[in-house]
Amino acid sequence: MLIPILAYITLEVYYSWRLFAGLCVIPCLFSLTCSVIFVPESPRWLVAKGRKDEALAILRKAAETNGIDPYVAFPRGVALADESAEHGDFAELLSVSTYCLYRICLRFENAMLNVVWRFYLLIILVPPY
Repeated sequence: MLIPILAYITLEVYYSWRLFAGLCVIPCLFSLTCSVIFVPESPRWLVAKGRKDEALAILRKAAETNGIDPYVAFPRGVALADESAEHGDFAELLSVSTYCLYRICLRFENAMLNVVWRFYLLIILVPPY
């Protein structure tokens, strides 16, 4: 509700779209500043950079925030695995499993039946003029 009021004041009263655009930047800058200050780094990124202790601390803090005992979820001496040790290639992203193919075929069949049914309703049940 604030944006329309702000738009009316800046565009209709002061005739300045530049002022409106500048004022709309303020909430974006505020949210950017808050995210830099309050949002922690991604544990996955920290592990990829070799900072496993910091990643574990962030995961424990998240568990504590969610009401889970952090040392039950992540016991002492637990080691976080590095994803670079897992092997995957680009072709794996393009591979289609049999289940996925089955679902695609069912959706296509459903779409075709839907088209046929609508055609039937349109041609057969609508009286000619």
